[in-house]
Amino acid sequence: MAEPVLVDVDTETEAIDLCRALAVRGLAARPTTVAGHPEVELLCRREERRRLLADLLPALEAWRLDRGHGPLRLVVGEGVHTLGGPRREEEPLHSGAQAAA
Repeated sequence: MAEPVLVDVDTETEAIDLCRALAVRGLAARPTTVAGHPEVELLCRREERRRLLADLLPALEAWRLDRGHGPLRLVVGEGVHTLGGPRREEEPLHSGAQAAA
């Protein structure tokens, strides 16, 4: 398996909704909890990683805009990326991975 790809969401309901939206686009995902916070874990094999990310980013942006959701934090292995603009400083980073300064 490849390094995990996680999307930080606000609620378990959002995690389930995002998993369903990704499934419509042929992307396998499951709701999970990291440090007590809901996230969505994308399921892929190492050789699928490039295709996954190419398909995932537009799918996340479409879901985010459709739901009126603010920025989404995407964790790919050790890297942390924000989709839709930077997070405000007061918003906590919930996943165990730390953003590089």
